[in-house]
Amino acid sequence: MLTIQDALDRFLVQLDADGRSPHTIGQYRRHVRLFSHWAATDAPGCVLADIDEQSVARFFTAPVAKQRAQGGPRKATAANALRTSVRVFFGFAHEAGWIPRNPARLLRRAICSPPPPKAFSDDDL
Repeated sequence: MLTIQDALDRFLVQLDADGRSPHTIGQYRRHVRLFSHWAATDAPGCVLADIDEQSVARFFTAPVAKQRAQGGPRKATAANALRTSVRVFFGFAHEAGWIPRNPARLLRRAICSPPPPKAFSDDDL
């Protein structure tokens, strides 16, 4: 059975093959490892095929996903990045045929307010 870590290692190779930047690959690595460490604590001995929609939902309600490493709540934009990493990882695992369906397919991004509009300087007017 394929472990989450083994699947992550294969996923990272594919990201590199796809030409993704080292920073992007690093973010996926950090986010999926966070999920992997949580899963090992929540359900010791679980493998990739054991993860279902409820497992993913429980992860995103756990303090490790809701709080920053330094303490305090995770910003909505950072939480969205984490959601995207987990969703894309499991989508890849499904497309690669390692799991019968994507357990993160129900994840939705949090609604974030748009950034404030850029103001014109006097020189721009």
